[in-house]
Amino acid sequence: MLRASVRKLVQGPRVRLLASAAVLAGCALAVAGSAPMRDTPWPMFGGGADFAHYSELTQITPANVNKLQVAWTYELGNDISVSNPLMMDGKVFLIGSGGAIVALDPATGKEIWKAPRKAGRGLRGLTYWSSPDGKDTRIIYARDEHLRALDARTGAQIEGFDVDLRQGVDDRDPATINRIQPSAPGVVFGDLIIIGAVTGEDYGAPPGDIRAYNVKTGKHAWTFHTIPRNGQPGSETWPKDARQKLGGANDWTGFSLDEKRGIVYAVTGSSTYDFWGVDREGSNRFANSILALDARTGKLIWDFQTVHHDLWDWDIPSPPVLLTVDHGGRKIDSVVIAGKTGFLYAFDRVTGKPLWPIEERPVPKSHVPGEKAWPTQPFPTKLKPFTRQTFTIDDIDPTLPADEREPLIAQMKAARNEGLFTPPDTKDVVQMPGNLGATNWGMLFANPKKGMAYVISTDIPSIIKLTQADPRTITYGATPLARGDSIYLKNCALCHGFDRNGSETAPSLVNISERLTPEQMASVINQGRGHMPAFPWVAGSTMTDILAYLVNDRSADGRLVKQAAAAYPEKPEQAEADRRWRTDYGYVLSKTTSNPMIKPPWSQLTAYDLNTGDIVWQRPIGTDTKHPRSKDGPTGLAPARVGSLITASGLIFVGTGRDQTLHAIEANSGKTVWTSPLPGAAAGLPSMYSVRGRQFLLVPAASSRPSTAPGQGPTRNAFVAYALPAGR
Repeated sequence: MLRASVRKLVQGPRVRLLASAAVLAGCALAVAGSAPMRDTPWPMFGGGADFAHYSELTQITPANVNKLQVAWTYELGNDISVSNPLMMDGKVFLIGSGGAIVALDPATGKEIWKAPRKAGRGLRGLTYWSSPDGKDTRIIYARDEHLRALDARTGAQIEGFDVDLRQGVDDRDPATINRIQPSAPGVVFGDLIIIGAVTGEDYGAPPGDIRAYNVKTGKHAWTFHTIPRNGQPGSETWPKDARQKLGGANDWTGFSLDEKRGIVYAVTGSSTYDFWGVDREGSNRFANSILALDARTGKLIWDFQTVHHDLWDWDIPSPPVLLTVDHGGRKIDSVVIAGKTGFLYAFDRVTGKPLWPIEERPVPKSHVPGEKAWPTQPFPTKLKPFTRQTFTIDDIDPTLPADEREPLIAQMKAARNEGLFTPPDTKDVVQMPGNLGATNWGMLFANPKKGMAYVISTDIPSIIKLTQADPRTITYGATPLARGDSIYLKNCALCHGFDRNGSETAPSLVNISERLTPEQMASVINQGRGHMPAFPWVAGSTMTDILAYLVNDRSADGRLVKQAAAAYPEKPEQAEADRRWRTDYGYVLSKTTSNPMIKPPWSQLTAYDLNTGDIVWQRPIGTDTKHPRSKDGPTGLAPARVGSLITASGLIFVGTGRDQTLHAIEANSGKTVWTSPLPGAAAGLPSMYSVRGRQFLLVPAASSRPSTAPGQGPTRNAFVAYALPAGR
């Protein structure tokens, strides 16, 4: 529902975003062969305030991209980084080994300074800020629920700047807040840094308020309550005192900013618990929404909710992207978002009015006792979905082995499957797109000048089922090891890999008992860490089973398993929370191939012309060469949490994970014009800048995990910089 409280913004001082407009204007570009181009920065997360992943540079073109070569690499070994590098003031800033924040020479990759063990696990980037005179420059980062800063020139800690993010969340004791740290860097507006947070996805998580702090002092400036206080606008769509018991509705993915108008755009996820909403009756306004806020004050300008009373974990997973379109014969400054639902939504970014009608349609009712699923949901009428939104028996991959295909057919015949927005139930429910989402973080980008938007999608169905137990006990499997294997497959394999070797976004669990004690393993499972959600329902025999699988103690009587189970007894005081309804994520994946059990393609890149609302082209990204379908063309790869970048010269760069490949794609046609092998899996956003007359593409190929496969070489995660040969 659109609730617009559009008002005339008071025009204040000219925005200072990272660097002055004069500095950015001075970074003028020149086509290769003309006057030497000046150094051009990549000043912020996503490349600019519009978060379009867009570069004006044109030295690299479709005609010469095949001449790209590796200019330098910055090696991480086995360590992982998904950060989007920045380039400002003649330095590249990125997150390196062990969470170190590093400054590099942008032309050579040589270290200028290194600040060890600073950034929090899984942080997707950094924020750069400069004072008007350029004498004070800072790199702002998050770690351990704190916001801190370094001197951008030296890497020295800025003493006195330390914001405890657990403080100031009203109705919550800071000691009870386990997670409230940004996973994406904040956006700077003048002397303010605006941040979101990862809050956790289970019962008891804190509210995901959007907050702003003074970038010099750390003083709190404003808060927008995504779960409203009693009496605030929107509180009528939540239970009374919702902030005391409900959490989430958080912006975990990042922001975009209209610098001229002083409007910051945020997107939010679902309120907790994701799949059960009996205790949060109402549409839950501001959750699953795009919010346009006054960047100076945090006051609401307009909002639109893409999912009412979310029961599917269908967040808006990528920051809003700003662009200008020719709509109805006039230029409209717009904002576009992509939902986990598989829908693209486009709005006038000043008024919040959709560019094309979005209508409310009836959706299936809930059968869960006490659950009041919202009777309608918003459906875009013009913009077609960028992914499949149904999964039936006919959609099952026919190449699956019979011992996987036949049980899935039987399960789906008995499941509830009424299409999009079928609510969770106490029986199996088919969810398509699955709760990982039709798209995810960083997979929406645009050419903001041409009105073209691009989204990378992934097709992974889920089959979920609400259960209630205290504590929850998994019963399938005859032994602890077999039951632990089933738990792992349903909840962990998508991120950590079927062989426990890890993936682009999650660490290897091979030999985990050599790195963590049983108590530490159980603590991470129960409380979460980094991007991993908490699983507080895992206790007692269920904890024993999953640890039996992780340590591969086939007797299930070994010291590790017994010790871990003893560390987490079934205490009565745990029972109240643990009796609530929960589900695993239910990803429908083949244990044989690790692929989704739906027919390929499993990931695609879709190009939308938002001047007309039409899809221009769509194509798979990456391929599983072992799949029989691959002989007919790319199969796509899933999960596809991959970064992307588009240039003014008409190139799209996308890195894929499982096949460790960088793709250059012609933006007009979707045709691949060049590929390059990467040393590691790509998951973070690439960057583009120019220095000393050369244009560089910097790719974070730093998400592979050590493999235990025979003959497998060592992992070589790295940031890889590409450029045309010097002198061309």
